[in-house]
Amino acid sequence: MDASQSKLMAVLAALLLVLTVLVTQWRPDERPSDATEPIWSLEADDVTAVTLRGDETVSLERVGEEWRVMAPYEASADEQRMRELLDSLREIDWGTPVEGAGDATEFGLAPPRASLEVRTRGGGVYRLEAGDDARVGYQMYARAPSGTIVTVRGTHAAVFSQPARAWRDHRVFRFDPALVRRVVIDGPEGVLDVSGKGTEWWLKGFTRADPAAVDALVYGLLDIRVADFLVDAEPIEERTFLVSVHLEDGTVERSEVGTQEAGGIRIDLPAGLAAVAIPQTLTLLVQGPTDLGDAHAFVVEPERTERLRISSSEHSWEVARNGDEWLREGVPSADAHGILGSLDAARIHYRREPVPTFEEPWVSVETWTGDRTVRVEVGPLLEGSWHVARDAAGGQSFLIPVEDLGFIDGLGPAFSP
Repeated sequence: MDASQSKLMAVLAALLLVLTVLVTQWRPDERPSDATEPIWSLEADDVTAVTLRGDETVSLERVGEEWRVMAPYEASADEQRMRELLDSLREIDWGTPVEGAGDATEFGLAPPRASLEVRTRGGGVYRLEAGDDARVGYQMYARAPSGTIVTVRGTHAAVFSQPARAWRDHRVFRFDPALVRRVVIDGPEGVLDVSGKGTEWWLKGFTRADPAAVDALVYGLLDIRVADFLVDAEPIEERTFLVSVHLEDGTVERSEVGTQEAGGIRIDLPAGLAAVAIPQTLTLLVQGPTDLGDAHAFVVEPERTERLRISSSEHSWEVARNGDEWLREGVPSADAHGILGSLDAARIHYRREPVPTFEEPWVSVETWTGDRTVRVEVGPLLEGSWHVARDAAGGQSFLIPVEDLGFIDGLGPAFSP
């Protein structure tokens, strides 16, 4: 892409961003000429409490930065549903009187489908009765504070009349992903145990874990959702998974997963609540070492690694980056790019059986990338097909296919196994 194309793409991207903001934030400054009944003027940040009366009465209250269900029981509120509710309240500001409105039953207002009471930071209290969706357009019938039957923008009655369980937080886990230090999943195929922080994660019984895969696992756990909550449920009879998330401060959030039941998969939440979970959100629990393990035998980034050393008991081969070229003992190295590429391509072979340890390595491979130094020690042949290896920083031994290390023979006789 040439410079003119890049500039055009940048301008188009900027225009798209501006349009997106205008569409999502736009609100007309003037009401329609026939909207003469004031309802309220609310901003989401000003609302502190909402009471909804439909089939049951639900009280929602802002506590600090969190919304909570306060009645008919107390629980965390679902963030997405609260955003939808506050957006609905914001959309209702003026009403258009319905000419010739007679029997309120015709408009779903006798009794109303839902009634609302909204409280704001300034001490304001606002009330509204919501009826059926209007017969024409994106509108809803409502009874304004004056008692007049009006139409208001939006079709919100279905939102306002939801039962209490719909407003509960349907997440299973609520931890801060930045504070996670260990995840243990005990399942039918064994125990997956990964621990660490930042870019350094380790699989118990194996070696390094892929930081991107660990992030996907952690955020996937936060995406597990409850389909419905259970009352007076019996304990889980047949456990399929036990998930434990360990946080930096020592807190542990645990959830036990059972088997398929009506409406979903039986699950117990960390808070001790019983529920059924949406099955699709649990699929990540079947991951194993090959899903989370770092597939690379060596930690090398061909475009970023600054220094490389391969050493045996008798010899050392070392290169350092100098701009776009590699130098060995101050002289450009014709082999360095190829060797870095081979190191990057070398893969770990995973198997269920434990990999034996070894004492003295055949060779050690050290890489320097930014402020990170990694040394991998390569040991003897196993069954003629793999070399046993280990990361000097920790973890268990692992296997590298012998063909992935063929480039080392090219370094000279001093590096022969």
